[in-house]
Amino acid sequence: MEVLVKSVLIGAAALVAAVTIAVEWWQYRQVPKTYAAYGQRKPNPN
Repeated sequence: MEVLVKSVLIGAAALVAAVTIAVEWWQYRQVPKTYAAYGQRKPNPN
């Protein structure tokens, strides 16, 4: 029984980690579209 509980906890932790990484990667993929030339953008004149 304890092994089952540990397996479920490990599985849940792995699932949370995988979802978190996927979301972070997805947001990272979306950045270039929003800030197309972020590194080459001219500084704010203010």
